[in-house]
Amino acid sequence: MAQSFYTALQKRIKRGNSGEIDLDGYMIEKATKDVIDSLFGDIGLRKIRISFDKKGVLYLNSAHSVWRSELKGNLWRIKGDLNKKLKCKKNIKIIISD
Repeated sequence: MAQSFYTALQKRIKRGNSGEIDLDGYMIEKATKDVIDSLFGDIGLRKIRISFDKKGVLYLNSAHSVWRSELKGNLWRIKGDLNKKLKCKKNIKIIISD
């Protein structure tokens, strides 16, 4: 299922005139869930809530301080993986909160 999502994303990118597309919140949340799953597994998906705001802000919420510190420690990896998966130059601000 994840592969079909990314092939659909690639088709949308190719259809765009300059390779830039407006990503909707669902696509960014889905890509973020895949990144979190690859880093932390199923437990991370259960402990971390992901939401995307229309203003370009990605919220990673967790009630557990251990998971927040893990997110902060791996923030550079999350940003890098998101840029690779989405293949766009859109600046996404990430906020980690409880």
